[in-house]
Amino acid sequence: LGAKVVLISFVAPERMGDWLTKQSMPADAFLMLGDGSDTKKIYRAYGMQACGFH
Repeated sequence: LGAKVVLISFVAPERMGDWLTKQSMPADAFLMLGDGSDTKKIYRAYGMQACGFH
């Protein structure tokens, strides 16, 4: 529970990866709302563990 968490919402799933690449990445975990497969892809790209929000 010590991790910094960034909650990302209201970003279209197809634009989420593009949006993330423009942000700095200080958070240890990202909680993402949107398409599950797209979320897993982004977690994998940044080497993060998926937290799974549905």
